[in-house]
Amino acid sequence: MKILKKRFFALILAVIIVLGASMVSVHTKLNKEFSQVSDDFYNGVEVNGERDISIHSQLIQIGRVCEDIVAVADRYGIDVGEFKDNVDYFNYDILVMDGNISYIHYLYEELLDDIMEAVTKISSVELSKADEQITVNALENILQAKDNIENSAYNERVRKYISSLPFLMDFFADITGAYLPEYFA
Repeated sequence: MKILKKRFFALILAVIIVLGASMVSVHTKLNKEFSQVSDDFYNGVEVNGERDISIHSQLIQIGRVCEDIVAVADRYGIDVGEFKDNVDYFNYDILVMDGNISYIHYLYEELLDDIMEAVTKISSVELSKADEQITVNALENILQAKDNIENSAYNERVRKYISSLPFLMDFFADITGAYLPEYFA
């Protein structure tokens, strides 16, 4: 225990404790602020006192409507197996993926491509009026949700927040392990 009596060692130990406590404090503060911005992805951004439609709710809507497309394909024996699996993965992932917004965007882009392929297969078959209407309604709902996502204020909110951060804040976020809010892009 002679080492603890040396001033230099005590000074180094005090500096380490102060730096460690500061890092924990900065990490906690940054994560709280970043979470408030990221929560707008799930809850919608407040614009002029009104809450915008959330991107997350629109993704859930797209997932539900895709299930209708899969049901129509199943009724006619149209093979959309990969699309069906991707819809299941998409619906699961958007419910359990918390905070990984860039990955959710990747899934969304992949699903949009799959939707067009599935609808092309479905349109090659003569459908009943009811199933034709279900498919048309599904596409309209998907396009409306896609439009809502593209017009969402979320990415602008993230951009404004990140640009308002004090100098070197992203550096401190990296050091402390806090993650900046992600764009849905």
